[in-house]
Amino acid sequence: MLLDDFQVGIYRYEIFDTGGRLIKWTRINTTDSAAPIEIRALRPNAKRREIIAAFDD
Repeated sequence: MLLDDFQVGIYRYEIFDTGGRLIKWTRINTTDSAAPIEIRALRPNAKRREIIAAFDD
């Protein structure tokens, strides 16, 4: 179930509840439809800056 979404630059971030202890975050490149969708599992109370940093590792 989609809980929230936001956009930063060319990336759209979507938050999904997985029914477990982690929340699934996806990052979608909005300028390149052929770019892969990246997925990370993070704790539910992660801040937006922590989420963005997790994808930039």
